[in-house]
Amino acid sequence: MIALLLPALLAQSPSVQAAETRDIPAFRVKGAVEAGVFETLEVLLDIERLRQWDTECLAAEIIRRPSRDRMLWRYVSDVPWPVDDREAIVWSAVTIVDGGRQVRIDFKQAGPDEPGVPAKTRPGQVRVPVLKGRWILTAKGPAHTHVDYEAKTVAGGSVPDWLVAQMGESSPRALFEGLKKRAKEVHASGLYVDQVKAWSAAP
Repeated sequence: MIALLLPALLAQSPSVQAAETRDIPAFRVKGAVEAGVFETLEVLLDIERLRQWDTECLAAEIIRRPSRDRMLWRYVSDVPWPVDDREAIVWSAVTIVDGGRQVRIDFKQAGPDEPGVPAKTRPGQVRVPVLKGRWILTAKGPAHTHVDYEAKTVAGGSVPDWLVAQMGESSPRALFEGLKKRAKEVHASGLYVDQVKAWSAAP
């Protein structure tokens, strides 16, 4: 999910520059997946399995989950050498719209003083100072969901032009293709059948 952090990398072209003061316009990815809306939701919320389909995820873990629809989690994007990997500490919140015909996941970077947020990054990592965005999942049938993903961020640190050029086109496509493949596998296997029933029964 380096595409989660990609807008800040793209915005630093054509020169290497510090990103702390830049609020970067969003990029957007849209497409269809062959899974139900709640199955797709569970793919995105299953942080422990994120590395199975997000090829650029170096690490991902839940820090705390106070409720089913709200969680604090850590994501590390595997950025090619010599650039440091990017870490994000993220709050995600789920909203069910129109009886489950649409599901929204809003996410934003957690504040540095919030409980559970590590005081320091690990060696070789830079924490993004700004990150926010959303997933909108719209049901199109029992095995069809339209996905609309948008994010904006400030990456922190510096990023060279060659990396911007390399990742500007491939990362968003790789993110969606990974999600598409994983959602289809999940639908076929019934992995999240219990979670789907619980979301479907939610008021």
